[in-house]
Amino acid sequence: MTNKTCRTRKVVLILVEGPSDRKALKLLKKYINKSNPGFSDYYTIYFEETKGDVTTRKEYIDIPNESRFEKVKTEISYHVQTFIKDRKFLLEDIAIVFHLLDMDGAYIPDEWICPMTEAEKSSNKPVLYYDKSVHARLFRKAAFNPPCELHKGKRFAMDHLLLTYRIKVVSDSENKTIPYRLFFMSCNLEHFFYGERNFPDNEKEKQAENLEKTYSVEEYMSFLKKYEMIEMQEYGVSWYYIRRRNENSLSRCSNVLLISDFCREMAVKLSEGEKK
Repeated sequence: MTNKTCRTRKVVLILVEGPSDRKALKLLKKYINKSNPGFSDYYTIYFEETKGDVTTRKEYIDIPNESRFEKVKTEISYHVQTFIKDRKFLLEDIAIVFHLLDMDGAYIPDEWICPMTEAEKSSNKPVLYYDKSVHARLFRKAAFNPPCELHKGKRFAMDHLLLTYRIKVVSDSENKTIPYRLFFMSCNLEHFFYGERNFPDNEKEKQAENLEKTYSVEEYMSFLKKYEMIEMQEYGVSWYYIRRRNENSLSRCSNVLLISDFCREMAVKLSEGEKK
């Protein structure tokens, strides 16, 4: 099996919001290959950027949640199609899609979303995150409040993506559903990795690049496991914890390490299948 080429291995595709996510997770990819004997004989991990959070596109804000969710699924499918086309893969080459989203306080009570102060507006950020509140630039005391609508839409989309076990993808007239699993960073990637919820946008990529320069694979995993609460060690339990209507989705945690467990199980199943 060690002579398998990258082209004949199955693809594990990880969808991330942007370049800082991809760079910060490069060491996780190395850890998965190193800690799961045989995994790299069967699979190759790739990243694809979605250019932001697909659940909070501003163009979806004024449409019903059900229609918004359909658009979210369509966009996820589009990014998988784009990856397949750009990398010249076939649909059948994709083994599974792992999708990583920032939590951004999505499950806090709506009344915890507040207007920014004049001082906060100088940050040039649309939203600022705190222990038990989210301060939004476009906050309105009206029936239609954009920050609240975005949070409601994000919750609805994530609740339904969590129950979406396969994503329909069409490529070159082929039609196939691909296994799909959703993961999260809380409050966001920078908070989980660096302990800072409101990290300067212009420093995110540089800081992510520094991770690989600063840590070995083992040091990186030890660092991440410091913040792996007991609730994050099982997939269903992690989502039960993060979806509670309290401050949990603003706390520092993630179930991203469970991607390694999924990969281990996939490799074991393929290996056992070949032995039969």
